[in-house]
Amino acid sequence: MKQSKRGARKSRAAELAQTTLDDYIGPFLKEKTLLLTARQTCRILGICQRTLYYWSSGPSPRLPSVRIAHSRRWVLGDVKRLIDNGKIAA
Repeated sequence: MKQSKRGARKSRAAELAQTTLDDYIGPFLKEKTLLLTARQTCRILGICQRTLYYWSSGPSPRLPSVRIAHSRRWVLGDVKRLIDNGKIAA
């Protein structure tokens, strides 16, 4: 039986909703290159934005950031390293 276009769209939407982030990202983005916003980083670490910016400043920051135009981003690999080293309990 042939599906209508609307039925095909619904099944594709349901299929996309069931995929996880890792499946969606696939081999294109590794954790070393995945950049997080301040809000995402704070949620992962369980800290406020003021603490995050404090940790990212100074000559030897605890959690280095990447400047892109006028915004900062944090590398997921660095965030995981900070958690794995036991310097923060997230």
